[in-house]
Amino acid sequence: MLLLLIVNYAFGAVIAVPAKTEDFIYISSGTWSLMGMEIPEPLINDATRTANFTNEGGAKGTIRFLKNIMGLWIIQESRRQWKREGKDYSYAFMEEEAKKAAPFRSLINPDDASFNTPGNMPEKIREFCRKTKQPVPETVGEVVRCIYESLALKYRYTVEGIQALRGKKATAINVVGGGTKDKFLSQMTADACNLPVYAGPEEATAIGNLMMQCMAVGAVSSLAEAREVVSNSFELKFYAPTAERAAWDEAYGRFCTLQ
Repeated sequence: MLLLLIVNYAFGAVIAVPAKTEDFIYISSGTWSLMGMEIPEPLINDATRTANFTNEGGAKGTIRFLKNIMGLWIIQESRRQWKREGKDYSYAFMEEEAKKAAPFRSLINPDDASFNTPGNMPEKIREFCRKTKQPVPETVGEVVRCIYESLALKYRYTVEGIQALRGKKATAINVVGGGTKDKFLSQMTADACNLPVYAGPEEATAIGNLMMQCMAVGAVSSLAEAREVVSNSFELKFYAPTAERAAWDEAYGRFCTLQ
């Protein structure tokens, strides 16, 4: 008998998180970022409702306490705009240009409604900065650095929300999905959140589906064992926070005024 269970994108991705401890925060990173914590039972109160967190069913009776926030859509749509203008930049080139740009010059709220739709994303970013009286990013590097830093600070904002609502500190962040290829963003995430970041695997949804099949037929006995299999089967990248706390804290203070 063939047993086939098809699980959805976020469900599968979280199964494939190769976490070593229980108190991890995950980011399923792609066009959107699904960011949350795996908990034993739903967390439902006025504070979680106001903060717009959801409680979704997870593997083996767990709950995926998460928030759906903006991910790499802003970067992807910026690249499409530059391509329309005849500039076919690679993601590697865009990252290198971002590294050359001055840090924390301009910030955006990635979840602002103006960034939700297709169009000239670099100009939308410039318009947001004009409205908020910040320096306007002009070059490719300035635009991309603005996006990366803003996403990393949004992750910190969400980490702090999760920890406050749950009343428990996280020990690490595990990033899975296509966004694990963005090494500069992963390092920024570690720095902004002041937490170690483990990145990988890239194809988390498919791997999580496979692990669910293995648990269903008894080839893998538990969720913890499934994650151990994933950890032993795929190369993970580790990013430690750097010591530049003051600069990130100052930028975070400015970022919070944009929410």
